[in-house]
Amino acid sequence: MKKTIAEINATIKELAQYTEMAEELKAQIDSLEDEIKEYMKDNELDEIVGENGEKATWRDVISNRFDSTSFKKDFLDVYKEYTKRTIYKRFTFNR
Repeated sequence: MKKTIAEINATIKELAQYTEMAEELKAQIDSLEDEIKEYMKDNELDEIVGENGEKATWRDVISNRFDSTSFKKDFLDVYKEYTKRTIYKRFTFNR
């Protein structure tokens, strides 16, 4: 069933409200995570388990990543040969 402009405007308004709530929750979550990280740092811990079995870990992660910028600069022809174009849709929402 096709929505009317009034219905889609109501949906957009509802999305804006939920987005704002999500941002507020994200800020609260970040603050709580920072408290736990500070405790772990002060006590030289990389893992802590809560009394109900919740587990928090905060440790170094080592990864090796391909530096495509440098590769492109040094080997432009090879880079172009192995570059594949992709197309996708992106949805954005701003308040």
